Amino acid sequence: MNTKLQKIYEERAKFYNLELSTFESEGATVLEVESLRNENYFTIAEFDKHLVIRVDPEMELLFDKTMTSGKSPKELLNIIEAHYKNLGRTLSKTFCFYYYLKDEKLNVESDLMIERITNSNSGKLDVFLDGLSEEEIDLADIELDNLDPVIFGGFVQGNMKGYVSHRYPNGHTGLADIGIVIDQAYRGKRFGKAMLVHEVNWCLRNEIIPMYVLLDSNESSKGLVESLGFEKICDLYMLE
Repeated sequence: MNTKLQKIYEERAKFYNLELSTFESEGATVLEVESLRNENYFTIAEFDKHLVIRVDPEMELLFDKTMTSGKSPKELLNIIEAHYKNLGRTLSKTFCFYYYLKDEKLNVESDLMIERITNSNSGKLDVFLDGLSEEEIDLADIELDNLDPVIFGGFVQGNMKGYVSHRYPNGHTGLADIGIVIDQAYRGKRFGKAMLVHEVNWCLRNEIIPMYVLLDSNESSKGLVESLGFEKICDLYMLE
């Protein structure tokens, strides 16, 4: 496991309270999450070699918790999906976790002026955020009462039209979980790409691994991050 992948798996191991070595073995780990009791909750995180399954302790499972009998994640997913399909339930892919593992900085041509948000221009950030819908705020994972530590604004003629920020997942300062939102009137002008490239390059200068979590249904954003060289490390599934 190279250094960057190890950092990624260290953060995921901390999130799931697992040993780092878990992600290097084929099979599945089932975690009963007490806070989900009686919610009929079931998610699967699919990594290269391992599945991490989080469940409501009250759910009846189709396999033993120690089910690691040499099956690949894909084989186990097929077994689980077929089982619950017979029960009238659907296993749906919800989120994709992408990471930029390269060392090369990115380039993009854009008329957008990008500046870090500080006290001197925070008023323009407030105006931009006030103009966003709840859906846009949710998709960019913006917490209005607890803004991310690093935020950049994209400006057109002095007005903020784009936002990109990152937070440190689970306090892991070696990873940057990125969120982006562009003013609706300025979408389709490659501003999102320019903002993401700026953020990635900032991360590289600071020896931080950029990560981007996307809805599986967001094909345009998946195409963007893949075109820039991001690699998908994990898919998240939920039982509906």
